[in-house]
Formats: sequence, C-alpha cells, structure tokens
Amino acid sequence: MFKPQFICLSMVFLIILSGCDLVKTEKDEVLFKTASDVHKQIEQQEWDKALTTIKEFENLYEDRKWKLQLLGELEDYKELELEIVTLKESLKEEDRFEAKVGLKQIEHRLHLIYEL
Repeated sequence: MFKPQFICLSMVFLIILSGCDLVKTEKDEVLFKTASDVHKQIEQQEWDKALTTIKEFENLYEDRKWKLQLLGELEDYKELELEIVTLKESLKEEDRFEAKVGLKQIEHRLHLIYEL
C-alpha cells in the first residue's frame, strides 16, 4: 500500500509546513532576549548597562556563530558583526536614535538568518 519512504517524506513535509521551529533553540532565543534587554536599557538611558549587555550579546553571538554561518548567507552574519560594532559605538556616544536603529538592524539580521 504505502511505502515507508513516502510516509517519512510526508511527515517531514508536514513538519516543515506546520511551522515547527526546529532550527531555533533556547540558546538561540537568548540572542533575541539579550537584544530586547538592550532595547529596554536604551529606552531608560542606562548606557553603561546597555554597553555591558551588548558585549554579552557579542560573546553569545561568537558562541553561536558556527550555526549562523550554516543557516545564513555570508552577507547576513558579516553585516550582523558590523552592526554590533556600530551599536557599541552608538552606545558609547549615548546616541539614542542611532542605537535604536542599530539594534533594530541586528534584530532584523537575526530574524533573516533564523526564520528564512
């Protein structure tokens, strides 16, 4: 009747269509949470805390970089690295607008890598 390969292929297809998040793990979610923490600190103008948190984000990013390289394109994670450096400079200058823009670009790059 049904071949085992067909059943396995159908299950994989259903998992993909159902939107199960098989790629993003709890450790990857920490990147998004840390970015959210930085946003709150920018809003409250806690520049030193935000700078410390973005450095923690950078360390987390370095730990997850291998996975980002597998999931994303070269341009995505290279731009992400550039945005991290730019955001750190904006935080040092206490430039609220540029810091928020840089953070949104980081979140966008992460979304592109993990969701597409």
